[in-house]
Amino acid sequence: MRRVGLLSFFLVLAACTARDPRESPESAARALVEALERLHQSAYRAQAFSLLDAQSREVLEARARTAESLSHRPFTGADMFVPTAAGFAFKPGRIRDEDVVIDGDRARVTLRGDDPGEVATLELVRENDGWHVVLGLSRERDVPSPTVLSP
Repeated sequence: MRRVGLLSFFLVLAACTARDPRESPESAARALVEALERLHQSAYRAQAFSLLDAQSREVLEARARTAESLSHRPFTGADMFVPTAAGFAFKPGRIRDEDVVIDGDRARVTLRGDDPGEVATLELVRENDGWHVVLGLSRERDVPSPTVLSP
């Protein structure tokens, strides 16, 4: 009887374990949307950051280093997500099968709102640990040294 109880416990625990959102383009896109809706909580900024592709994370880390050097306060790449009251232009609905197009290691997920004109597309790339959203940020340029004006 004790074995049955222990086995039941582990089955319930396994069923409750959260799935990795990077296992599919759809789940990665949905997890990013949900994280961006809750940016006021630092855990969601970190989650959104982890769902980005390597190049986007590198660019945001570089921007964080720039912000840190200018402000003398610590910043991380996740801190570059700034929560705003505006949020999304529309509330994305359920992602349908036809909204996901996979071509090898690249994918495109279309987000749709209630109105026909409410459409946004996310590009994703498959990396070693799963699917990641591509922000399309350009690499950080060198920050010019502050100019000292003389009177």
